[in-house]
Amino acid sequence: MVTAIDLGSTNNTLTLGDADYNVTGTDGSNTLTLGNGTDTVTLGNGNNTLTLANGPDQIVLGVGNNTVTTGSGTDSITATDGNNTITVGDGNDSVVLGNGSDSVTSGNGNSVITAGNGINDNITVGTGSNTLFLGTGTGGVVNTQSGGNTLSIAAGSLGGDSILGNLSGTGVVPNTLVLTTAGIANAANVSGFGVYNLAPGGATTLGLTDANFTRVPGASIKVVEASGGSTVDASAVSAANSVSVYLGVGANIANGGAGADFFYGAPGDQSVVNGGAGYDSMIFSAPRSDYTITTTDGVITVVGNGENDTLTSIENILFNGNVTTALTSDTGTSNTDGITTSDALNGTAEAGSIVSISEGNLVIGTTTADANGVWAFTPTGLADGNHTVTAAETNQAGITSSASVAFTLLTAAPVVTAMLGVHDGAVSSDDIILTGTAQSNGAVTIENGGTAIATVTADANGNWNYTTGALADGTYALTASQTDAAGNTGAATVAVTLDHIYTGNVNDIDDTSTVFVVLDKPGSTANIDLTNNAQPVTVFGGGADLNLTAGNALVIMNGPGQTNAATIHSLGNDFVWGGQSTIDVDGVSGNRMVLSGTGPTSGTLNLNTAGSAFNLIDVGGTTGTTETINNLGSSATEIFGGSSDIAFTGSNSLIIVNGAGQTGNLTVQSTGGNTVWTGSSAVTFNEGTGGSDTVVLAGSGTTVVHGTFAPSTGTTTIADDGGTGRFEYDGGTKAASISIGQEQATVFGGTAGQTVNLNGNGSLIMANSDTVSGLQTVVVAPGSTGSLEFWGGYASNDTAITLGAGGAFVQAGGGNDTLTGGSGNFSLDLAASVNTLVNIDGSKSGAVNIMGYTGSNATLNVTNVDSQAVVGGSLVMHLHDGSSVTFQSYVPNANQASGAHIG
Repeated sequence: MVTAIDLGSTNNTLTLGDADYNVTGTDGSNTLTLGNGTDTVTLGNGNNTLTLANGPDQIVLGVGNNTVTTGSGTDSITATDGNNTITVGDGNDSVVLGNGSDSVTSGNGNSVITAGNGINDNITVGTGSNTLFLGTGTGGVVNTQSGGNTLSIAAGSLGGDSILGNLSGTGVVPNTLVLTTAGIANAANVSGFGVYNLAPGGATTLGLTDANFTRVPGASIKVVEASGGSTVDASAVSAANSVSVYLGVGANIANGGAGADFFYGAPGDQSVVNGGAGYDSMIFSAPRSDYTITTTDGVITVVGNGENDTLTSIENILFNGNVTTALTSDTGTSNTDGITTSDALNGTAEAGSIVSISEGNLVIGTTTADANGVWAFTPTGLADGNHTVTAAETNQAGITSSASVAFTLLTAAPVVTAMLGVHDGAVSSDDIILTGTAQSNGAVTIENGGTAIATVTADANGNWNYTTGALADGTYALTASQTDAAGNTGAATVAVTLDHIYTGNVNDIDDTSTVFVVLDKPGSTANIDLTNNAQPVTVFGGGADLNLTAGNALVIMNGPGQTNAATIHSLGNDFVWGGQSTIDVDGVSGNRMVLSGTGPTSGTLNLNTAGSAFNLIDVGGTTGTTETINNLGSSATEIFGGSSDIAFTGSNSLIIVNGAGQTGNLTVQSTGGNTVWTGSSAVTFNEGTGGSDTVVLAGSGTTVVHGTFAPSTGTTTIADDGGTGRFEYDGGTKAASISIGQEQATVFGGTAGQTVNLNGNGSLIMANSDTVSGLQTVVVAPGSTGSLEFWGGYASNDTAITLGAGGAFVQAGGGNDTLTGGSGNFSLDLAASVNTLVNIDGSKSGAVNIMGYTGSNATLNVTNVDSQAVVGGSLVMHLHDGSSVTFQSYVPNANQASGAHIG
């Protein structure tokens, strides 16, 4: 409801609260205070004081000296002649003043103020696009309260041809003065505006001095448009400042100052430009072909579009400006650092011109600027790294301009890895440990199910780690991600199921998960069925048997928390084990067990392979302790690596393949089977009573092919375990040594320089194959009572037999020594003080050389027990002083050269 109040013609004092009022009065001096509301006040002549709170208010005042204050709102105030003081709050206000010296202050908003013919009008406007209609008064002041204002002086507002008052702008950001009328001249008292606009259709004169730059010193005054025969005179501006003038249609005049000024022409204009002192630039907006340039008596005339532009004191003429170039998109954390995932470029040039794109001296492409002078280009084949690309244009005037942009191209996302760290399985550890790699010194964000929970920093080597706080049982998807400066993101995810006392079954785990982890604490009786899962599984801890039936790759990393035996039922999978307890494995072929704990490992591994091969035992990560591997099945087993002793007991076919990772002693206890060894470290082989075993130096593979593998240089010891089995040792072309104890051994192959040691009472057959050439040595240790047979008939190599002091060959543990020679030359060296009976079968020998040293005494029983027809040689004895050889009998072969030669 609107309340109507008539004040009449008296002097009234009226205070009203919040409401909507319609107040009228005739002549009189009134004091009115109104609260919030939509108020209408109409008063006659008199000196009135009005204070209105917020609201859209409408006020009409007669002649008098009035004071009006309004709050926020869209207010309309009309005052006739008089010296009025008007203050309006924020809002789009309309103020109309009569003749008089008026003071108007408006708040923020788009205000329209019309001033009559006052003597001294003082108008202050707030932020916004304000329009002032000024009368013909003199000495008025118009102020803007802050930067960023647009102040318009409208047509017909001055009623004359000059601005006689002062127009000033304030604020760091230059204000804009729009002169939208003709006939405005001598505006030398206009200051503090960074942008001026002399609107088309009116001949306006704008005079500029350094005073115009007092609020923004060193800045550039921009005249948005000078047209209709306007004049911009900056001749009084010093070199410290510069002016930019945009010339519109018409015979305009632009006089530059002493600074570096810019003049922008328009098609069809007839402007005269005098740049003044300094290095000035004139830029034409039309194509070069539209202009004809001539010079007469130092005056340059540019003719274009049927009009003439006369230029004086011009040092350089550019058409449509220089070529520019920039990144189309500067991606990443900053849009100004030049680090980006996109090498797309854009820029400006003369419309229709060809822009050449190059890096260094190599042109990588060209493009054409469109009708608006805009060009775009995306290089192909740029590698990640630092680049400086240059865009160049030669226009029709023959002027070449170029611009370069430097940037860093990064398209590859950071490589981030994440895995479960070592967990001790302790009851108090309810957390999850993550470790991984990323870009060095970069931030790594840790998320759980898409929610960021932490940020860590990778070290100088790119390693990072994170430990969660105490977590409740449940499934967690932990993602580690890193975003580089260009915005590329790399990530890795670890899926974790945390169950501290796990008693249920796990089935059909998500195949997309990187790894499934069970933290199995003491007291658990977990039974995990993973037959339908194709992802690895990691198990920490546990205090009871852990039964895992799996149809996938299975990773078991049980640490100190796993103190009891774990039984694994395998359907043919890979296993990684790093624990300290006993693990029983049974299943089919295709299993792999890796003893890869990061600390000491001393557990026992029982393999129940149920007739199928247990393919691989990898002990490469074990250090400092002894692992016991019991192969309880009947199938072949392969062992790689390891750096400590391993006791292996089995009753099946046994394959041991230890490579560079085996740096300690490997001990093998066999109860009968086939054994292959290809390592470079020491091996002790204990042969049991179960049957013959074969030890083969077979290189780095599991297939034995003589002579095709690189040499191995380890030592194989056949231990004195009292077993009655037999083994065959195939050296191939290896230079590795073999040491024989109590066993029955047959040695095949080998190479020149190889040594075979007979240390006990076992029997040794040297069955040299065709792969052996050169000298082999057999050393019989002192006290050895074993027998040595030499089958050298299949090769032409020479072999030396060295008997240690006090040593003797005793056939079958108690007979005479027997030496059976081959078709090559054979030497028997008798060390000093050797007294022995040697049975020599010379039927296969070429030349048998017996070397007797000082003090040696030998009895030789030379027999011919073999009727094999072999072209033989002769028996030659070389005796030193004090040596003696006694022949018991000598029956030469019918095909052998007769007699013996003593040299």
